Amino acid sequence: MSEQESGAEAASVGPFPSTGSERDPEATAQALADAVAAGWSCVVTVGVPLCSDGTNAWFGSGIYDPFSERTLLTPPEGLSAEGEADLRFAQAVAERLHALPASGPGSVTFSLSIFDGKMVHGIGRAAARRMHAKITADPEEFLPPAALALYHAVGGRLAFDFSLDYRKLGDRFVDRLRGEVRPVIPSVPTGRLVDLFLGTGCVPLRRVDAAQPTPGMGQVLCATPNTLSVGQHIADLSPLDGRGRIQTGPEAVPLTNENGAYICEVTAIGRLLAMLAHAPAPADGGGVLTLSVLNTRDPGNHKIHRMSWSAGELVTALLPYLRPDSWSRRPLVHWASVTDGESSAAIGSTPDTLARQGFLADLRARIRRSSSPRRREEIIAGELERIRMRVQNADAAKAPLLFLYGPGDYDSHRASGLPAPDGTSAASDGVNHQASDTALSQSCFLN
Repeated sequence: MSEQESGAEAASVGPFPSTGSERDPEATAQALADAVAAGWSCVVTVGVPLCSDGTNAWFGSGIYDPFSERTLLTPPEGLSAEGEADLRFAQAVAERLHALPASGPGSVTFSLSIFDGKMVHGIGRAAARRMHAKITADPEEFLPPAALALYHAVGGRLAFDFSLDYRKLGDRFVDRLRGEVRPVIPSVPTGRLVDLFLGTGCVPLRRVDAAQPTPGMGQVLCATPNTLSVGQHIADLSPLDGRGRIQTGPEAVPLTNENGAYICEVTAIGRLLAMLAHAPAPADGGGVLTLSVLNTRDPGNHKIHRMSWSAGELVTALLPYLRPDSWSRRPLVHWASVTDGESSAAIGSTPDTLARQGFLADLRARIRRSSSPRRREEIIAGELERIRMRVQNADAAKAPLLFLYGPGDYDSHRASGLPAPDGTSAASDGVNHQASDTALSQSCFLN
């Protein structure tokens, strides 16, 4: 299936149903049913925070010490009102879907996305994994009431994902990107980088610090046609839409910090990959549609929402290129239903998919019109340089940017935050990720 054909099918599911500032479960359920009838596999995920003081654990957003992420100052009394509303909305969608006549080769899967990042810092990874196993094995014992209602609404067929696993999925995805592009000369794009650009529109870049020329150092970013600012689109965005933050800011999606360690944007990529993993094999001609139900009050939800659009942009563009053996070139569409407690916004990715494909179609047309091989190379090199300079100029310090290159920039220990061979930690966030293991009683999961 060609990219143009994928775009046509992606557009066929239509925009996310929006009826004003209020969420509409009936319209959302009908839109999902229409996608199922067209052969799409749909995954609906609700974000739920989980926190711990090192001994007990609670569903909800507690207050942590800003100087020490592992220190919980105030545990939550329960889920926030917005968190409860997210789960009730998903429950209503599930119930309306169940009432609609079943038709079509597609399917709908529901899952909980449990944000437990700071909790892991407090209790250690081993204890967190045991907690995850207990929640998954006995949801009725541990889930808060609103989440339990969703669990029953879907007949117990509720998948569980934990943010501890998102980073691993995202790391592997970006590892593959960094391993694919390895120019020898940093300022000259290689054939592999050109192939990536012509196939996806993405330009991986590395921001270098002249004061720290150590291999493995430097921030990795990825620019796409949609991360480059386009003023005519910004005016139409809802204040709850995360696109404007990228398109009016750094002009690229940052994937690492200045030391080369992966950051939360990579976790957001992993979350989308986890959602896609829940989608059954699509029927012939169908694609995968993800719907994220989020709010901006819970810190974990707010962080993921802020990055959901840019993560979706990279996953949609790069997944068929980086995982050709495990993912056919089927269309992807990402929807989001976001609320801040007072108003809601319905967000869809179809316009971004069309804009990216339009950019690629125009670029390929310019190349085809040139009969000279040298002129074709000049067109591609000129476009890559224009994007590189645009991202560099968006940086207040205008730190130099090079095309992503290796092998010096790629250090798996530094990138993953794992302890380096000498036993020192390569993570640069100031947190000891080897927190002591802690036994947790079952009663501590209850609100």
